[in-house]
Amino acid sequence: QNHQYISCVQSHLEPDLSLEIQAVSRKKELKAFSPLRVRQILQALRAQPHGVLGWHTTESGQRVPGSSLNIGRVKTEHDSLSITLLPRSFHTAELEKVVQDLCGSLRSFSAEVQCDPATPGWIGNQESAFAGLIQNAALEATGAALEPVIRHSGQETGILASFFPAANVFSLGPNIGLHHEPGEYVEVDSVTTFYRLLLTTLTRLV
Repeated sequence: QNHQYISCVQSHLEPDLSLEIQAVSRKKELKAFSPLRVRQILQALRAQPHGVLGWHTTESGQRVPGSSLNIGRVKTEHDSLSITLLPRSFHTAELEKVVQDLCGSLRSFSAEVQCDPATPGWIGNQESAFAGLIQNAALEATGAALEPVIRHSGQETGILASFFPAANVFSLGPNIGLHHEPGEYVEVDSVTTFYRLLLTTLTRLV
């Protein structure tokens, strides 16, 4: 029954993935977490915020998520458990506070916490002259205006933008759907359109 249930869930999420389960002989006694330890782990996870933590309103009046937190991975390692959490934010100061609060909360459960350097946050000013230049380039290259979308993605953009704090930065690319999901896809035709837009934008910057 468990095998059938797992196969059903797996085929729904990733139809091209095959799954095979075999019974094996157990050569040594397996160690499991005690019921008390399991309750402590679940309590620590439930104590952490999940999803969007706050919202911001852009200069154009668009309401966008300011900071968010998600569980990235939970993995057992011998007699311990490692949990990877993914905080994100457009604003570096807010991101640092989320990380500090998160680390403090986990340490209160006697967890060993490693806080890796966070990816810098960034947000573009859609009312700037640079944004207008990109829109004009889009009209020339494609015959249609761009529809700005604000989301927690483009982390490499935040890294590059951190070297130029005064720069107005935007992330452009082809159309992508179902981000970070099993069915993620790229609209191939939009790659050509994006390339024309990129060339036109660079020409206007010369």
